[in-house]
Amino acid sequence: MKNYFTFRILLSKTQITLLIGLLLLIQSTATMAQLGVYTFTGSGNCPTQNPTVTVQPPNATFSAFTNVNATCDPQDNVFQYKDLNSNTSIDLTQYNQFTVTPDPGYVLTLTSLSFKQVVNDPGPTTWALRSSIDNYTTDISTGTATTSYQIPVIILPPASFTNTGAVSFRIYIINASNNGTRWIIDDVTLNGIVNLNAVAVTLPADPANPTSNSPQCSNTGVTMNFNGAAPAGETWYWQTGSSGTSTVNSAAAYTVNTPGTYYIRSQDNTTLNWSAGSGSVTITVTPDVGTPIFTLGTTSTRCQGAGLLSYTATSVNNTGMTYSLDAASIAGGNSIGAATGDVTYAAGWSGTSVITATSTGCNGPLTATDTVTTTTGSGTPVFVLGNSSTRCQGAGTVSYAATTLNNTGILYSLDAASIAGGNSINAATGDVTYSAGWSGNSMITASTSGCNG
Repeated sequence: MKNYFTFRILLSKTQITLLIGLLLLIQSTATMAQLGVYTFTGSGNCPTQNPTVTVQPPNATFSAFTNVNATCDPQDNVFQYKDLNSNTSIDLTQYNQFTVTPDPGYVLTLTSLSFKQVVNDPGPTTWALRSSIDNYTTDISTGTATTSYQIPVIILPPASFTNTGAVSFRIYIINASNNGTRWIIDDVTLNGIVNLNAVAVTLPADPANPTSNSPQCSNTGVTMNFNGAAPAGETWYWQTGSSGTSTVNSAAAYTVNTPGTYYIRSQDNTTLNWSAGSGSVTITVTPDVGTPIFTLGTTSTRCQGAGLLSYTATSVNNTGMTYSLDAASIAGGNSIGAATGDVTYAAGWSGTSVITATSTGCNGPLTATDTVTTTTGSGTPVFVLGNSSTRCQGAGTVSYAATTLNNTGILYSLDAASIAGGNSINAATGDVTYSAGWSGNSMITASTSGCNG
């Protein structure tokens, strides 16, 4: 069984300050170490392969390791250049260089720099290290470059490299034997710490929530606007997240076509510190209206006669649906309910009617049509041979075809007595096949289908 107890400590301002300093010292000690190493691992290439540090440190960023005004000479796993300064004095226009930059709110304390180096030709060749701290005016350290590998370790002066901002280092070569001399550098290592900036940091105030004209259609988009203006020395930037740090868009008005929540944060133009929070606005983009779809389809047929039929249609994202009837149908005595799509047909109307459905909404209006054909009733069948005829006894086939107006089909049948007598009929054509011994009356019936049939 574990026992627990609590107690309260009252600290003075001085004690609190000392405690904060102790915490900063603990954090600094925790991060004291190798900040970055350039190993140039890989197959020889120009520009030099893999010119970045093996791992970027927390809260700081190393640049690529580069050369200015010498000629790259590809070699596996090292940084090698030729056409070097052969003068006995330093050439400030030719050097190897890298930069380390702390994140906003952090400073650097750099303790030492080392690198492995060699030249392929003997001679009184030397090197010099300078930095941006004094704009490259004085040597931090110098040494010789021989045909044997050396690993100089340079202790950086604390007075210049404690709690500093970004620093660039340049390594110069002096008095190379000839243009063909190669200077090979490897394992460039910078040691030090990245500290929180102990100087009080003032963060920009959070911007007010933007305004917008939401909702809008996607083709026009929603326009958002700053609610006020950034204070002097600060810039407001649009972000896609509440903790975003993009500096792409600082326009006071911003039009978007995608719904969601958008943010603005303020950045101090000098310290580059961001506001702790952000202003935000959620916008709606109304989806586009769909083309109307008739429940009865795009074509249909009806029989002549007075009556009411509904031609309703549906459409996604519509804000309203109206219906209209073609002019010829209206002139024929027919009418339509503009809000319902219900068509009232006149008794004597026949022909083609066109119903148009119109849906309103974003990127509308859109229309669709339903073409309706009104047909007259089918007529009574009329036999080509008339409604009575005579034939002589004997086997044979006789056609009793009939015609009718507006029919959708005619079927034929033979009376039961004739069928019992051995006769038969083709129901589709009206052809009757008589048996040889049949005599008497036969009745052929033609039945028509269609409107009113």
